[in-house]
Amino acid sequence: MNWEKAKTLTIVFLLLINVFLAILVYYSGHKYTMTAVHDTAIRQYMSRNGVSLNASIPRNFKPMAVLRMKPSQYDDTALAHAVFGSIDDVGSSVSDGQPVYDRGSEELRVGGDSFTYINTLPSDGYILTYDDAVNICEEFLSKHEKILGRYVFDRIRETRDGYSVIFCGKFRDRLIGSNTLVFNVTAGGISRISGVYNAPVDIKGEAREIISPNEAMYLFVEEKNFIFDEDEVIVDGVDLVYYLAERATDSSILTSATPYYRILFFVGEDSDEAQIMINAYTGGMLSIRKVF
Repeated sequence: MNWEKAKTLTIVFLLLINVFLAILVYYSGHKYTMTAVHDTAIRQYMSRNGVSLNASIPRNFKPMAVLRMKPSQYDDTALAHAVFGSIDDVGSSVSDGQPVYDRGSEELRVGGDSFTYINTLPSDGYILTYDDAVNICEEFLSKHEKILGRYVFDRIRETRDGYSVIFCGKFRDRLIGSNTLVFNVTAGGISRISGVYNAPVDIKGEAREIISPNEAMYLFVEEKNFIFDEDEVIVDGVDLVYYLAERATDSSILTSATPYYRILFFVGEDSDEAQIMINAYTGGMLSIRKVF
């Protein structure tokens, strides 16, 4: 046997296998990637249907597994200490089964994994800027993270009397859209805080294929045409998040957050921001709702 020839053939065979595997890896990676052509096509389609897309669309949509989460319960006494500073002069009661704390113009209601704090007469004394609003909220959050849960800054919106500063939960590189902490800040300080939190645990199960971003946008346009008809819609945010659609009350049983496309939009320039969630596994939609 010609061993030199056999060795050469073996090397060539292995090189061909490597080339074949490289091609498979290349195409498997691009299978779940939006191209510039796809992006342009969906923008043109949306424009023809009265939707202005003022945001980037996610380019990658690789299969995703569910995120296991542990139903949480806020410690109402600790929350009261956080928002009032001290509860020595704070009244407490129960309304509709929920703890309620109040002092003058301030009120705190706690309901399991959610809470709302309102101050109708925050003190005044300084000029409010974009940076002021974010800094006030980040300082409050960092001081009380053990009570409030872990959040990262998501976005800020200007309101009639100040700013709405929104934080979201996060697990690894993905936002958790159902964990939200929303501050309304005026020139007098924080006038409202609304929070929802359930603790992320780990990624569980097999990764499943999800619909592509352009499919999600087509579904959004269909919903827009059905609900808003000829109204002009401005989309200013599109991302892929984990979302806990059904919140559990039994903290001993883990529940699952699934991937959703989160689309943030306005109906006309002067409207409040709204959002719609599209299930990335099924294409099913959660109802359109106003963002705080």
